Amino acid sequence: YHGQLTGGYIFTVPEYFANVYLQGKRLISGLFTHQGVSATSQGPAMFAYGPWVDSAAGSALANGTKLSAQALVYYPYEPNFRANGIDPISNFPDHQIPDGWEAATWAYTPTKHAVLVVGQRVQGETYYGVARPGDCTIYKGYHGTPYEPRVLFYDPADLAAVAQGTKNPTTVVPYLEWNPQEFFVNTCMWELTGAAYDSANGILYIMHRAADSIDREPSPILYAFKIK
Repeated sequence: YHGQLTGGYIFTVPEYFANVYLQGKRLISGLFTHQGVSATSQGPAMFAYGPWVDSAAGSALANGTKLSAQALVYYPYEPNFRANGIDPISNFPDHQIPDGWEAATWAYTPTKHAVLVVGQRVQGETYYGVARPGDCTIYKGYHGTPYEPRVLFYDPADLAAVAQGTKNPTTVVPYLEWNPQEFFVNTCMWELTGAAYDSANGILYIMHRAADSIDREPSPILYAFKIK
């Protein structure tokens, strides 16, 4: 699995899950990019690995070593030719190219757990070309104004089924989408570029890039949610 599928966000897997289902692989990473034609995933991606699993005890891996990996979630690029040009389709529900999935984390309590992916959803129609009045960026490319923030909830039971070979990683979908906009500072683009979970205190952190525009240079805002 190459970098266009794996080389983005990264988070840790709880030890209780990694040891039972992933042969000790305690890292998951994935990548989704806004490209119309590429080898990226058409939606969030998750691949589990652990460099220590591939190395002999006490020794470092040689440069260029290919790590063993377990595909858990990804959506292969599938072009679907329609009257309006190339319109990619995906197993990921309501996929559009200008969507953005830039961070993920594993949240858990003694009784519940979920994998959370944060990002944005396109609400308008996908458009490619020079930016139009009202678009969120001035650059030529894919646009889908307006946008809304999203937190996707994936069921670890689905990931376990994939690891055990009873489910296809390209068919796993979120069981819940949450729009947290009421708690966030409104921005045109929702660049939610970071997520982390503090398991000791039950706090979910989400980073919102360039959301604080009080100063001349926009700064990020870090939101904290208490998991009950």
